[in-house]
Amino acid sequence: MALIKIFIASIVLMFSISGCQGTNSGSSTIVVNSALGVPSVKIRLENSNIDIIANAQTAQIKVLAFDENNQSLQSGSVFVRYPSEIVSQNVSGGTFRENEVAITNGEAIFTFVGPDPLKAINPLDFTFVYKEDTNVTTNLTVNYKPAVPTVILTNNSVTVTTNSQIVNIDVKVISEDNTPYPDGNVKIFYPDDVRTGRDIGEFSSPTVAVSNGIASFVYTAPSRLDENTSDIVFKFYHEANPLEPKTFTVKIVPDVNQTVLNSYLLQSTLSDENATIGIKSSKLMSFFITDDTSTLIPDSNVTSVTIEMLNPILGQLEDTKGNFGNSLTIQNNNNVTVNLQTNTVSGILPLKVTAVFTDSNNNQQTLTKVFNIVVLSGPPSAISFSYAGTDSQSKQNDAKMIEHWVITVTDRYNNLVNTNPAVSMGAIVGYVKSSPSIASNAGNYLYYLPNEVNGTLSSTNNNFTTTANVFDNVDQTNDYLVTFGDGYTYNASGKWDINTNNSNTLDLRDTYEGNDTSNLGFAVGHNYRQDTCEFGTEWVANVYPEDAGNYVIDSTGSMRINVEYDYYLVGKDVVLWANLVGKQYDNNTTVKIGEARKITLRGAGLVGESYAFSKGFSGPVRLEVSIADTIEAYKNARFLYKVTVSADDANWTVTGSSMDSAITSCANYGRGYVDINFTSPTGSAGTVSLTNLILLNEF
Repeated sequence: MALIKIFIASIVLMFSISGCQGTNSGSSTIVVNSALGVPSVKIRLENSNIDIIANAQTAQIKVLAFDENNQSLQSGSVFVRYPSEIVSQNVSGGTFRENEVAITNGEAIFTFVGPDPLKAINPLDFTFVYKEDTNVTTNLTVNYKPAVPTVILTNNSVTVTTNSQIVNIDVKVISEDNTPYPDGNVKIFYPDDVRTGRDIGEFSSPTVAVSNGIASFVYTAPSRLDENTSDIVFKFYHEANPLEPKTFTVKIVPDVNQTVLNSYLLQSTLSDENATIGIKSSKLMSFFITDDTSTLIPDSNVTSVTIEMLNPILGQLEDTKGNFGNSLTIQNNNNVTVNLQTNTVSGILPLKVTAVFTDSNNNQQTLTKVFNIVVLSGPPSAISFSYAGTDSQSKQNDAKMIEHWVITVTDRYNNLVNTNPAVSMGAIVGYVKSSPSIASNAGNYLYYLPNEVNGTLSSTNNNFTTTANVFDNVDQTNDYLVTFGDGYTYNASGKWDINTNNSNTLDLRDTYEGNDTSNLGFAVGHNYRQDTCEFGTEWVANVYPEDAGNYVIDSTGSMRINVEYDYYLVGKDVVLWANLVGKQYDNNTTVKIGEARKITLRGAGLVGESYAFSKGFSGPVRLEVSIADTIEAYKNARFLYKVTVSADDANWTVTGSSMDSAITSCANYGRGYVDINFTSPTGSAGTVSLTNLILLNEF
C-alpha cells in the first residue's frame, strides 16, 4: 500500500515540475486528473447558435464552466478566438465587446455586436477558449440573416407618345414589416432589345440610391417613336434582392406628324487610349459636332464652342491664334483645335466643352460634355515603406506570420506616381558573414550603415566597392546586394544582382545609369536564414503584392505588399527592398529607382509564461517567452520584459535570461527565457509572471 502512495505522489510531482517550464497557457494552474493526465475543466455555451437579423444587433453569449466534479467553476477566464474569415479581413462578421472575461459562479458572459451594415454571408464559427488550458474550447455559430427588401411599382406601365418624352418613375422599397426600407440602391434589368441595337430610350442613371423608402428614376423615351412601336420592358430590383424584380412596361403610341429629331454628338480626337498627357507637356486636341450618321454639321450652323478647364492648376489652353486662358470660346467653327499645356502638378484635368448650334429643324440646341484627361506624373524619384499591421496564421492556418506594408512612390514634384510602373520586391533574411570581425551587429552580419564602411556604386563599370575587405564570403549564385543611403540616393538604392566578387568589390549584373554615388549603406545576403541551434534547418520569408500577381503601382502611387515569414523569424532584423522602373514622358526614357529599409519582424507580439507557487516556496523558476497567437517559442531574439509577483511578502531576484550570453546562444534550445530565484520560505502563495513583453531589434 505504501508503494502505491509513493507512485501516485511521483505522478503529482511530475506535473508540478512541468509547470515551471510550461507554455504561455500557464499550465501550472490547470486542474489535472493525475491518474489520467487530462484536463478536467469543461466549458459549453448556453446557446451555441444565434441569428443576426438587424444592423449592429447585440446578443448576450453565456459560457458555462464546470470543474472535475461537474460543479460551477469559480476561477480562471475565457477568451474568444475570431474565425479566419474576419482575421484576414475577407468579411465583416461582427465583434465582441470583451476579448476576455473572468469566470464568476461558473459563467463568463460576453456581448456580441453584429456587423453594420448586415449582409447575407455564410455562418461563422467563433471559438471560446479556457485560458488556463487552451485545449478546452467550445464554438459559437453565428448566422447572418438580413431582412430582404421588396420593390413596389405604383404604376407598372406608361404610354409615351412623343419623341424623347421624359417620364418620372418612383420605385418604392419596403422592409419585411412593410415599413420604408432605409438604404441601398435600386437597379435596372434592361430588355433583350438592347442587344439588337434598338433605341430603347435611356435613364439618367441606371442605379438610384433609396431615400425614405423611394428611388426616383428619370426616363427619356426613344428619339424616334415611329420606327419600332413594340413594348419596351424594364425590370427594377433592389441590389439586396435581385431575385424578385418588378416589371415596368413602356408602351409606344406615337403622335402623328411629329418632327423627326436627329441625334447629335459632341466628339473629340481624344479617346480612352490617348486621353493622357505628362507634366510640363503639350497636346493638341479637337472638338466637333456630328449627327447620328457621323456627319459633321456645317460651320455656319455652329454658334460657339467653349472649352473650359475645371482644374486650372494643372495647365492652360491655347487656341490657333495664340490666345491663352483657362477658358476659350471659338465661334462659327465646327472643328475647334486647342493646345493643352500642363504645369508640374499631376492629376485629373476635366475639360468642359459646350457647343451651341442650330439643328436640322432650325432649332437651337446646346450640347455639353466633360472630357477627363489624366495628367501623368513625372518619372518616379522617391519611394517609401510604411507598416500597416500583422496577421497570424491568416492564410488558411498555414503557420505563417504576414506583415502588411505599403509602398508609396512620388515624382520630384511630390506627385504620387500615376504612370503605373512595375515593381519588384523582396527581403534579405539571412546575411553573409562579414569577412573581418568589424561589424557591430549581433551576428557579424554583412550589413553597414552609410559611412560605417563607405560603399560606392560606379556607373562606368557597374561595380560596387567598399573601403574595407568584407566580401570574401559572398556566394555569387545565391547572394545579392541591397543598397540604401542618406538623402536623395533612390537611383542608386535597392537590390542588385552579383556577377563576381573579390574582397572589396562586387561586379554587378545590372546596369547602373546614374552618377557615381558614394556613402551608401549596404547589406549582402539571401531570403532564407539558417536556424542558429538546429543545423540544416532553414527559415524563409516571401515578399509579394497583396493583390496577388499584380506587380503594378496603382493610380494613387501606392501598393500594398505582404511580408510572409516563418515563426522563427519573429524578432529578426531583415532588409526589405523594392525596385521599380518608370517612364519619363517628355523624352520617352525609363528611370529606375529603389529603396531598402531594415525592419524588425514583429509578429503579433510576445506572451510571457506564468507560474503559481505555493506558500513557503523557495527555489528557481524559469519563465519562457512565446509568440502571441501561436504555440511557438520565441527563439534567438531579444526582448524587454517586466517580472510581476502577486505575493507582496515574497523575496525574489532575476538571476539571468536567454540574452545573457548573446541571442546566438543555444542554451535552452535558443528559446527566450528569464530565470528567477525565490528565497522566501515563509512567504505566502502567489503567482510570478512575465509581463509587458516587447520585442527588440536584433542589431
